[in-house]
Amino acid sequence: MSFKKIQIYILVFLFYYTLSYGGINDSIFKSGFEIEEVMCPLATPMTENNGNYEAFGAIEPIGEIDYYTFPVSNDQWLYISSDSAISLDTVVSLYSEDGTELLAQNDNNIITFNQDSLLIYKNINEVNLCLKVQDVSTANIQSPQQINGSDFDYAVQVIPLDFSFDGMNEDIEPNDMLATAQTLSTFVYDQIEFQENAYVMSEFQSGSDVDNYLVSTPLNSVSARIVIPGNGVHGYGGTTQAQQLDIIEASSSNVLARINPSIGVREIWLPVQQSSDYYIQTSQPQIPRGDNPSYTLFWQTLSQQNQQETNNVANNNSAGAETPSSFPNGIYTSYFIGGTLAGAIDTDWWRFNANAGDIVNLYCDSWHTGSGVRNFTAQIYFNPMNPALQTGTESQTAGLVWANTTNATAPPVNITNSGVHYLMIHASLFANDVVGRHYQCGIHVQSP
Repeated sequence: MSFKKIQIYILVFLFYYTLSYGGINDSIFKSGFEIEEVMCPLATPMTENNGNYEAFGAIEPIGEIDYYTFPVSNDQWLYISSDSAISLDTVVSLYSEDGTELLAQNDNNIITFNQDSLLIYKNINEVNLCLKVQDVSTANIQSPQQINGSDFDYAVQVIPLDFSFDGMNEDIEPNDMLATAQTLSTFVYDQIEFQENAYVMSEFQSGSDVDNYLVSTPLNSVSARIVIPGNGVHGYGGTTQAQQLDIIEASSSNVLARINPSIGVREIWLPVQQSSDYYIQTSQPQIPRGDNPSYTLFWQTLSQQNQQETNNVANNNSAGAETPSSFPNGIYTSYFIGGTLAGAIDTDWWRFNANAGDIVNLYCDSWHTGSGVRNFTAQIYFNPMNPALQTGTESQTAGLVWANTTNATAPPVNITNSGVHYLMIHASLFANDVVGRHYQCGIHVQSP
């Protein structure tokens, strides 16, 4: 799950997630699910409704596993989603008709940050497919009694994708060069802060295939994110994965952000300019490509971002530290910040309040979400004249996470003095071929 840093109105949402907005890691696609006896031959046919297929059920008794079947066509893209009660955290698994082959699997929808499941899968040659629905506790062979609540209802839907709809894009070749990039169709969410969105369903035609897509940011855009879900049987089912995903500024051809999805880095976040053009480029598929070299991308622009630094010179020392807005929520007070590191001599200082007995959880992303910064370093101080309370450097694959969570790169900071504390950010190594220097952090002060 993801501990988002950006302000999205309902701040309570932030406290149920463990990665900063930014990076997605492979824990989203849990590969530890045991495969018990699969009952696909006894599966219930899903109900056809205007060309889509749907089913409604409940995980009752607790620990129950339900199976459904539905017809498919060759080379058909499918959008498979679950919508469940808050008591459930569904896992959907896609099998061959007889249940002998696991094709794809998903726990949490990384695109919309919730516990419902989403699979976008390209069927190659099956006539019917089998869908298994269960709660995550059962999938992980935990005690089913770990499910809390009284409402265990869910709905699952299978939609054969229609690429005439806005925002649904199928790869159109040739698009191997920026000059022949495919222009993406977009759609708009109802939420104010999410502006334009696009899904891309694609596949690598060869081991040297490069796919280029052109997107334009609307008025008032300040940031964008792109997600490339994991593949394989514990992901979206594709049999290869891009080893490079770039965001390129169209006006300059500069690479602003780059990630390597094949090592489990799934998301780019970057600041953008409004009413501007950008290229999304995927390349270097893993070899061999396999028999289903498909993959999915999701692009989104936003009209909000973390509070950005306002004086890149004055904040080079603690006296000029910037004060971000605070967001109290129960035992947490959160601060959401962002900025750029102009070079090795640039440091950014931020200030926040904490009391003796508090702990400070820190979540930062830079390289982890595509920036060209290569050794993003954070330090927390009480008195800047004394040694830092804690120092850490970001990992490419995990970001910088100081927390009591399974994905933490270090424990949180224990606070022993009350008053103003400081976060200092700096770096000394930068990529030559990625010009973006952005970072973003969430500071979460937790009271006893």
